[in-house]
Amino acid sequence: MKSKRIRNLWYWVVAVFPSIVTCALLPSMPEQVPMHFGLTGQANRMGSKYEVLFVSVLPIICALIISLLLRSFSKEEKGLYNPDDYEDRKKRTSAIGLVLIVTFDAITLGLLYLALHL
Repeated sequence: MKSKRIRNLWYWVVAVFPSIVTCALLPSMPEQVPMHFGLTGQANRMGSKYEVLFVSVLPIICALIISLLLRSFSKEEKGLYNPDDYEDRKKRTSAIGLVLIVTFDAITLGLLYLALHL
């Protein structure tokens, strides 16, 4: 049980980290930051620095949805499946959620880097 709590804690740390970094760096960012890039790597859309703040909230939203989804696996549903399958479904759902969160984290941190270095 303790390892599950530690895993959940890290799950949320990974989800919240980009928002904390974004809030810390927001005052030092320029008003206009690159938000979209073409195939050549050139920025083809500039946006407000507050758009990066919105993007940094996406991992938190994803973590909330995955947490609610994992809690929705009911005990009655557990009886319908082999217990190993039930636990496997929860692990797969959690892993997919973590991949989504890390992907949003990478996008956010990439936008922050480009906003501060371009």
